[in-house]
Amino acid sequence: MLYAAIRSSMVKVLLRESVHSRLRGVAFIAILAVIGLPVSAFGQQSEAGTPEFGLRLRPQNSLIDPSTRASESTPSFGIADQIYGTTDTDTILEGHAELRRAKGVLKADNIHYFQPEDEVFATGSVRLYEGGGLYTGPELHLRLDDDHGYFVAPDYAFGNNGSRGFADRINFLDREHSQLINPIYTTCPPGDYEWYLVADTMNLDQGTKEGTSRNAVIYFEGVPILASPWLSFPLSDARRSGFLPPTLSLVSTNGAEVILPYYWNIAPNRDMTIFPNFMSKRGLMMGGDYRYLEPSTKGDIRLEDIEDHEAGRNRYSATIINYWSGTGSLSGFSGYLNLNRVSDPNYFNDFSKTFAASSTRTLPRDAEVTYTTPYWYLTGRVLSYQTLEQTDSFIVPPYDKVPEFQFHAAKLDYGGFDLTLDADLTRFSSPGLIGGDRFVFNPSVSYPIVGAGYFFTPKVSYNASAYNLTDAPQGAPTSLSRNLPAFSVDSGLIFERDTSLLGTALRQTLEPRLFYVRRPFENQDAFPNFDSAIPDSNFSQLFSENSFVGYDRLADENQLTAAVTTRFLNPDSGEELLRAAIGQRYFLSPQLVTIPGGAPVNTGKSDFLALVSGQVLPTVNMDSGIDYSPTAGGMERSNVGVSWSPGQNKELSFEYRYLRSQFDQYDVSGQWPLGGGFYGVGRVNFSSRDRRVIEGLAGIEYKGCCWVIRVAAQQFVTGLTTSQTSIFVQLELNGFSQIGSSPFDALKRNVVGYQPFVTPTPSVSPFNHFE
Repeated sequence: MLYAAIRSSMVKVLLRESVHSRLRGVAFIAILAVIGLPVSAFGQQSEAGTPEFGLRLRPQNSLIDPSTRASESTPSFGIADQIYGTTDTDTILEGHAELRRAKGVLKADNIHYFQPEDEVFATGSVRLYEGGGLYTGPELHLRLDDDHGYFVAPDYAFGNNGSRGFADRINFLDREHSQLINPIYTTCPPGDYEWYLVADTMNLDQGTKEGTSRNAVIYFEGVPILASPWLSFPLSDARRSGFLPPTLSLVSTNGAEVILPYYWNIAPNRDMTIFPNFMSKRGLMMGGDYRYLEPSTKGDIRLEDIEDHEAGRNRYSATIINYWSGTGSLSGFSGYLNLNRVSDPNYFNDFSKTFAASSTRTLPRDAEVTYTTPYWYLTGRVLSYQTLEQTDSFIVPPYDKVPEFQFHAAKLDYGGFDLTLDADLTRFSSPGLIGGDRFVFNPSVSYPIVGAGYFFTPKVSYNASAYNLTDAPQGAPTSLSRNLPAFSVDSGLIFERDTSLLGTALRQTLEPRLFYVRRPFENQDAFPNFDSAIPDSNFSQLFSENSFVGYDRLADENQLTAAVTTRFLNPDSGEELLRAAIGQRYFLSPQLVTIPGGAPVNTGKSDFLALVSGQVLPTVNMDSGIDYSPTAGGMERSNVGVSWSPGQNKELSFEYRYLRSQFDQYDVSGQWPLGGGFYGVGRVNFSSRDRRVIEGLAGIEYKGCCWVIRVAAQQFVTGLTTSQTSIFVQLELNGFSQIGSSPFDALKRNVVGYQPFVTPTPSVSPFNHFE
């Protein structure tokens, strides 16, 4: 009786206010009071023990997703100019009617709620907010307990991907599924329909965040550009299974290419992409890429296969990559597997999309297992190669390592000493060449003396090597050994001062450095050369203890390196902004040990090496190194790169690469606004020695309000007399799909600092469009 009296008096008060004052009623009853809202929701016990009626609110520090709170017992609240109805039957809200519940808000001129069916019927300027979406139209029928119903002639806007549009009708099937009849769909901002999709029906699945349409046509600037009897598209950026946008391109070696990839979202940690690729000149290539990520292992398996009509044979490519780390009883173990195989030497020439890939001449097959402890590790490895020798070039195949064992141990600051030990046992094999086993044992001891502004590190090492050879020429020794000690001293000073450049406070260092190394001479002409070579000229090589890389040649060293480095640092963070250095190695006696085919070093000093890298000006960066030979009176090697980035999507770069008697190349690339929404992108890598463009790309991009179009052409050499040309055309419809062939990889690879137009990701929140 008390509950009935309270409910009756509340309804009377609200009706009285709406009839006599015509003021908008604030109805706490409204719907769920009629169907049995507990009295305790309205009344709270006072300290004196008497009930206090009225809704008492509790503060909440953050927004809570309404869907996490919604349940069958969650109350709904109504607001209207007038509220009346029949107990346990229906409630009518007239004039500026609102119905609010945990999952959403319904507004209309009139709302009629039917209690037995838990159903609402709304008419006149209906606005339904639910799950981040907003629907507006003249009429809505909706069952509240399962969200089943329909909306007549609605406009809609979805918050999860920024899409919107209108339809003849929306059928709400349940809380996650709905169907649009004769919809118009776009992601353009309100007032613009620069692109849109028209379909007979569109089904939206908010659970999988996927939309599908039947008999769909995509219009761009009012012109139909794509029609399909069935089309799927994402409602968010979450992973999902389904067909990806098709890729269309023109490639000189393959003709027209059409790729229709299918993405299979197997599990959160596993997926697979299947990409059939039809080439008008060669036929159908089937490809697949399977990826997996487990707590102790991850990997990638990629396969391609084609019956090549042009070549008249089957061709394929296979790659298996796996990394793993042991757990439990295998803790400390780790390893990787890298297997590669192609059907023929010209595979990459015909099917690769990059100059670097087309230049591949050896493919590794590599397996490794390592056991690691805090002070030492042991690695076992098997490495072999597939050599892709071409008709216009000759390749000396590298040695296979079958197997190789490496051991490294280190104990630092042991009574002030640093102790290290490196050991290597490898069996080398290569058809037609000398092979055999090599064992290297190389301990070292150093004693670092370090202060605030100086360091001085003497070091002693000992290299013991033994060889057991096979396939050696008749009369040549098959067992060889070598024992060579080495002594080195690395020393330097560090000075600092505060300075400024262009009004910016900086801290500058001046770091002179001297490095001396001594190793006696031993004739090594009888020793094979499995893996030693002259290293690339670089600044760090000035401070190495061996003038060669690899264990097969140990140079007779009696050298002093003098160098000086200056760095400019941010005085607050210590971040290095700019570095410049110059150094030279002085030979105190001739160096007689050489790589086979090389000549002894009789000069008194090496080339000058210099570098400048970092931020030269606020918008200018430089990364440059030069190798100047006083003996030859000119550059032996140089690499000068400068880039200018004055703003977003503005980038210009220049690089010059030179190596005496081998190459002389200029590389220019950039991205720059041309005005009117157009941006130009391009790159030219020109070899003045060969008088040809090694790799070139030219393209143009245009950014509309809800779409981006890209057109690009790329060409790169694949051999001494061959090249490949590709043309890319892509239309990106923001938040929906990409149509055409993607030039992204080509642009990122070719244009230094390339910045793609990033489609703003809409805020995914249940409070989008909240009113």
